[in-house]
Amino acid sequence: MTGLTRSHLVWVKFLAAATALLLVWTILLPWIGRHPSMREMIDRNESLGIDPSAMFYTELENMRFRDGRLRRIAPP
Repeated sequence: MTGLTRSHLVWVKFLAAATALLLVWTILLPWIGRHPSMREMIDRNESLGIDPSAMFYTELENMRFRDGRLRRIAPP
């Protein structure tokens, strides 16, 4: 090795992973969101009032119909 101790190597790997995550979150994902087909899906969901931050689709008012319909089609 070039003088890096094991703990330094761990930190270098951590910082590389954190930097990669930061680049994906701040550059790649917004770029994908501006793509016409993705923008169309985002606009559609917003117009329907679908909240992408919901933990479960059953938390969304607009999904209650679909959930009930699916449960009738495929009972447990």
